[in-house]
Amino acid sequence: MRPIANIRAQSGALQIAAAIEQLSRMRLSVIGATLDSRRAPVIQIRPPGKNWQGRARWSQIDHHTVFGPYRQGQLEICGCLVVWQELK
Repeated sequence: MRPIANIRAQSGALQIAAAIEQLSRMRLSVIGATLDSRRAPVIQIRPPGKNWQGRARWSQIDHHTVFGPYRQGQLEICGCLVVWQELK
C-alpha cells in the first residue's frame, strides 16, 4: 500500500501536467509550479494579456519601488491555482 503523501503528490503532479498542457494550448508561458500536499498546486505564468480580464480574480494590488503599482491575477485550471503579476 502506498503512503497517503505519495498518492497526494502523484495526484498533484498529474493536475499540474494537465494544467500546463491546457496553458500550452492557450500559448501561455509557465514560469514555475509548486506542489504542496496541504493545498492546490500553484502554477506561475507570464501575464496573459487582456483576454483573461473577465475570468480572473485579482487578489492584491501593491506598489513596487521601481516599476510602480502592480496586481496579482488568479484563475483555476484543472484544479491548479494559476497566478501571475502584471503592472497596473
